[in-house]
Amino acid sequence: MRRDPAGMTYAARGLAVDLGRVETILDDDALLKDLVSLSVSTGKRRPAIELFETLSKLYGTNPVCHRCLAELADNDEEVAKQRVLQLRHLLPKIHDAKDLTCLKFELTELRDCMGVLVEECKKGLGNKGGLSMLVRSAVRKVNVKLQENGLSSKAEWTGLQHEIEGSSQEIVDLVKAKNKIVE
Repeated sequence: MRRDPAGMTYAARGLAVDLGRVETILDDDALLKDLVSLSVSTGKRRPAIELFETLSKLYGTNPVCHRCLAELADNDEEVAKQRVLQLRHLLPKIHDAKDLTCLKFELTELRDCMGVLVEECKKGLGNKGGLSMLVRSAVRKVNVKLQENGLSSKAEWTGLQHEIEGSSQEIVDLVKAKNKIVE
């Protein structure tokens, strides 16, 4: 049977929208990766883009939707916009994380998002959407959350924390260089 990204997208949309099972879609990372890569490889991006835009509107903005939209984007401007939105919507999720598994997942998402933003800044992304302030805020929120949970001195968490801090500083430096800001 031929894999059809449009059919797959509409089936996912039906599951999420018609049956109210959005968490089934957004929590299934394998399904999302398959849907995105199939849509990109076949050039049929529009149905998948519509799915993630619909999910964002119906169920509140979700960083997973922005990550998928960035992967589906066909120009650097749209990728940058979606990554900044993803970062913006990850911060409250980190603050509200109830258990360590959830916190680790959100911090890993944040690290990955900031890694992509570093690459976008190297390509010339400026201070779009207050990016410098946003990444500094992210580092503060991560540090506070780790201290609240007594995790700031544990090796497993400090590695992730240092990666996030490093990406943050690199983004700030790249934005300054792009905008020729002198502190």
